[in-house]
Amino acid sequence: MDTHEQDLLRQIAQVAGAINRHSRSQEQQASSSAAVSPTPASSSSISSSSQRFNQRRSRHSTAPRPGSHHKTLVLHGHGVQGSYVSARQRSRITLTHAPCFAQAAQQTIATSREARRKKLLERLLLQEAKEAVQLRKLEQTTLVHEGITYRLGKRAHLLIRQTPMDQGGPTPLETTINGVLFLKSPKSNNLFRKTTVKLHARRRTNNKTLTKRCTHFTRRGFCSRVGCQGRHTPGEVAVCPFYLRGTCTKDDCTQSHSPNAHNTPQCTRFAAGGCTVEACRFVHEEMQQQPDAAVCMGFDKLGWCDAGVACHQRHVLRKQTRKQISALQDTASDQEDAESSESESDVLDEEDFDEDAFQQDFVHL
Repeated sequence: MDTHEQDLLRQIAQVAGAINRHSRSQEQQASSSAAVSPTPASSSSISSSSQRFNQRRSRHSTAPRPGSHHKTLVLHGHGVQGSYVSARQRSRITLTHAPCFAQAAQQTIATSREARRKKLLERLLLQEAKEAVQLRKLEQTTLVHEGITYRLGKRAHLLIRQTPMDQGGPTPLETTINGVLFLKSPKSNNLFRKTTVKLHARRRTNNKTLTKRCTHFTRRGFCSRVGCQGRHTPGEVAVCPFYLRGTCTKDDCTQSHSPNAHNTPQCTRFAAGGCTVEACRFVHEEMQQQPDAAVCMGFDKLGWCDAGVACHQRHVLRKQTRKQISALQDTASDQEDAESSESESDVLDEEDFDEDAFQQDFVHL
């Protein structure tokens, strides 16, 4: 190729590059002017000053950034599909993290249950007040109904029978006086208002619910029941039986790893006169229980006894726990028999402690 042809190709490349640059600059100006001014430039409503401003702005503006190609929403580093819960609330659908949704649902159920309880209690109190007004309208404290004489109480909540039992017949199980329903007391021949009985039962149930422990939480260290009415105290959890033996390998064990007199049986060797094992995790305290005493049912059911050292009954772990530990003991004893064929020694090693101590402590009921 001679020099003339090379010069011709170079000129053609320069012209093509100039054409491409010119067309690219026109596209950028058009896109920037469209982004700045919402109305066409030829509109008569745009003043000359705004046109000059748009022209200056278009010369220094750049092309809009392209949209992101990412289409996946990742929050808190979790990409698992089942870690989020979709719920419909009125006219919209929300996406919530599963633990947050469970906590919010539990709180909502507890709030609604408390609201219903208060509403029912207010209704009973209002009905009781109305019935008291109806009975006071009689303007008499002595009433005769079906041949039996009653005396109205001070708060108008009961009728005390005045007629002897050998006269007038037996007290009816229920009766209505001036539109108010009365029920017979199971312990006496007096009549109580039904509203008063329901109100007393409601208050007693609420007080019992607040003071009762949650069996699942006290036994296992966690409770998955939504709206549980039991008491959850983190520091009052049953001891891990495998921790007592030294075989618990769970880093997130929910049971207690802090043995005390409330959740751990007393060391039988300590009770017999002394324990020489350094790694013993049973209770080394003087307790009020006797060897022939009955088993503490609260400790057997929950793994926790509020009395602790002052309890007069024996603290024994549950049968299911003892079966699991006995199975582990059988496996460990087979290994010990194969390994410990040496001469007897007065020093207690850890395997001997585990075998002997658990045979004494986990007795059958």
